[in-house]
Amino acid sequence: MKMAFLMDDLRQINPVWETTSYLMNECNQRGYSVFFLEPHDIYIRKNQVVARMRNISVKKGLPLEEYWQALIECLNKDELIFETITDLDALFLRKDPPISYEVMEFLGPISDKIFMVNNTMGQIKGNSKIYALNFPDIIPETHISRDPYRIRKIIDDFGGDMVIKPLKGHGGHGVIKVSNR
Repeated sequence: MKMAFLMDDLRQINPVWETTSYLMNECNQRGYSVFFLEPHDIYIRKNQVVARMRNISVKKGLPLEEYWQALIECLNKDELIFETITDLDALFLRKDPPISYEVMEFLGPISDKIFMVNNTMGQIKGNSKIYALNFPDIIPETHISRDPYRIRKIIDDFGGDMVIKPLKGHGGHGVIKVSNR
């Protein structure tokens, strides 16, 4: 089987904390062909969605950190594979948000022709923290505003500790705890 992972630069990822590393390693352990690509590697050629990828299949049985180092060494090779996306068995969309609208436009028309994990429609719908408002019964009281005076009023009216986070971003970046005390 041919499995491709669209994600951020492997050199910038801590494999212990990044769940994608475990998915990739498992595919490798099962003997699948594993490919890596970044968003800028996707393009259209002769009416087909194509990607410039690297084969990152490596020796089986390596501990996670050694496996990840072997993947990074694969990035240093000049061997690129140009593959029509629909010839893959699966494409895992694992890039940290936000994923570019251009990538969504390229992959959208083929989303029913390939098994896509975290498909484009789901990415578009769930790419924002605002999406959680679809589930009012299971989320805490939520306020969204850019107006600092309104935010101050919300904090004062709330009357206790409150968590503020930016709409974009991930991994706890920009999250702060505030209080009116």
